[in-house]
Amino acid sequence: MDEKKVDPTFACWFEKKGTKPGTKWQKRWFIMEPTGQLSWREQPEDASEKGHINIADLTGLSADSRLGRYSMTNSGFQVEKSKEQKPNSPHYVFNLKHRKKTYHLRTDDLEEGMKWLRYFEYLHNKLTARA
Repeated sequence: MDEKKVDPTFACWFEKKGTKPGTKWQKRWFIMEPTGQLSWREQPEDASEKGHINIADLTGLSADSRLGRYSMTNSGFQVEKSKEQKPNSPHYVFNLKHRKKTYHLRTDDLEEGMKWLRYFEYLHNKLTARA
């Protein structure tokens, strides 16, 4: 992704699911800063965040949609057939693997999901190249 073409900040609604058994999907407003900080709030106008992670600290990322599975490897992103999602699934599901836990996000907007995936990949590569 060309740095000059990247939006300075991405923001949209995602549903987020906790890792504990029985937790349900909850709608949250997500903000991705160009610094790599991904934060979420209950509402866009909320001053305080519910949580945040840094994309540079991810140990893995996968995204499932009806188009297949994208996963982050040491050599970049690859596409493989998805066994987790049904071909007619309306969701685009992200699994962000962090040192502490895995975050599950989803959207029904395939185009928005692809946009975020490209931005995750771009920022992760940019931020980890500096280290």
